[in-house]
Amino acid sequence: MRRQAEEELQQADGNLIYHFEEGLPGFNHCKRFVLVEEEANKPFGTLQCLDSEETSFVTVDPFFFFKEYEFELPDHATKELQLVSSQSLLIRVIVSWRESLGTATVNLVAPVILNTDKGLAKQIILSNTSYTARHRLFAQEAEK
Repeated sequence: MRRQAEEELQQADGNLIYHFEEGLPGFNHCKRFVLVEEEANKPFGTLQCLDSEETSFVTVDPFFFFKEYEFELPDHATKELQLVSSQSLLIRVIVSWRESLGTATVNLVAPVILNTDKGLAKQIILSNTSYTARHRLFAQEAEK
C-alpha cells in the first residue's frame, strides 16, 4: 500500500516534512523542510531546511496582512503538488528585514505553496502581477 502511505507522511519533531522537488530558488540543494508555526509567534513561522541546518526562512500567512492578496495557481504547480482540494493548500510568503521587524518586507511575487496532505511544496514565481518581491509588511511603520 504505497509504503504505508509514505510512512504516514514523513515527520521531524512532530512537524510534517515538505519535499521541494526543485529546492527553493537560490537554494536548489535544499529539498526537505519543516514548517514550524508556534501559537505564540503566529502569524509568523519558520521554514527550516533539514538538508542544510543553517538554512531557514521566516514566513508569514500573507492573508493575515494582505486581505486582498490573490493569484491563480498555475496548472503545472497544481499537478506537481498533486493538489486535488483547496483544503490541503497552505500558502506562505518569505519575510526579510534588516534593522528591525518594523522594516520587514515580504515577497508576494514568490509565494510558497504547500500541500498538507501529500507533504509536497513549491515556491512559485508569479508573472504579470503588480505584487513586489519587497512589499512592506507594516505599511504604517514604513511611513513614520
